[in-house]
Amino acid sequence: MSPHRELEAGLKQRLDELRRWQEATLGRESRTLELKREVNQLLEQMGQAPRYDDRDETS
Repeated sequence: MSPHRELEAGLKQRLDELRRWQEATLGRESRTLELKREVNQLLEQMGQAPRYDDRDETS
């Protein structure tokens, strides 16, 4: 394999790894926001004030 092809293969491998990390991070962020909404809903059902502000969903 030529040095150029080796470099291309290494870059492709790194890019694939970065994409997997991005998907995992975005999935974790979505789950966090979902849990905050669930906590607020449960607190509301119990007659308590929400713990998480709507602004938390954009950060």
